[in-house]
Amino acid sequence: MHCQFLVISSLWIFGRGDTYQFDIIKPFEVGSINHYLRFEGSPKKSYQVPEGVTDEELRKTSKNHIIHKFCGKRKENLFFLEKHFVVNSRRKNDMEIDSADQDLFYKECHKKIDQYNIANTPIKISDINERKLSPCTVKILIQEISYRHAKAHGPYGKHSHQAYAKISLDWDRLIPFHELLDSKFPLMTMKRPGQLTHLVYIAGFLKLVVQKPAKEDYTITPALGNIPGNEIYEFLYNSSKHKKMSPHKVRVQGNQDYHRNRA
Repeated sequence: MHCQFLVISSLWIFGRGDTYQFDIIKPFEVGSINHYLRFEGSPKKSYQVPEGVTDEELRKTSKNHIIHKFCGKRKENLFFLEKHFVVNSRRKNDMEIDSADQDLFYKECHKKIDQYNIANTPIKISDINERKLSPCTVKILIQEISYRHAKAHGPYGKHSHQAYAKISLDWDRLIPFHELLDSKFPLMTMKRPGQLTHLVYIAGFLKLVVQKPAKEDYTITPALGNIPGNEIYEFLYNSSKHKKMSPHKVRVQGNQDYHRNRA
């Protein structure tokens, strides 16, 4: 049996109106470059599920996100999904940030970091976190790393790709992972003995954040700027085998006030 996943996410919280991001996750194969595809567009034109393909909606996802699991006996049975979005939406570039996300602050920060790099001046993430390089922010910095314009080294360099990048930054302070997220709520959270695994968006890319309760440290898989392997597919495929937390019970630092107000 062959399976693929479709993650549908509303972009209304970013002021994008009736615009959605569609992520297709396929099983990884050696040499594959199309096992993780991102599209953006309107959901007005729905896809038709062909005969012989099952469509299951995964449970316990957070608000504004839907995850479908499609399975068929043959790989060819699932080609319809990618074809639909190629025709009816726009594929997102994994190496260049969308112009819609390049606001004035991003552009000014991008230029400022370039100038520091030319001057061979060390740039510390702690300085950016403390707004010493305004208008640069942690979120803008994460975008720079995610699109490989920059990379991070230092104690927490494992959170970043280590491929060639124009700018190298010193990740000298652990940033609470909720500050990296596009939205303050994970799409889905899986609970295993001694750890929580969150499916999240960081700079528009699906990532897995693994944390141990009562500890600040965490891991990001795949690392920022890295192409995913099979991690996200396996997380979704095995989600029914492990305990999933209801979204309103997930306590991510930074969203406690929201949950408290709902109580």
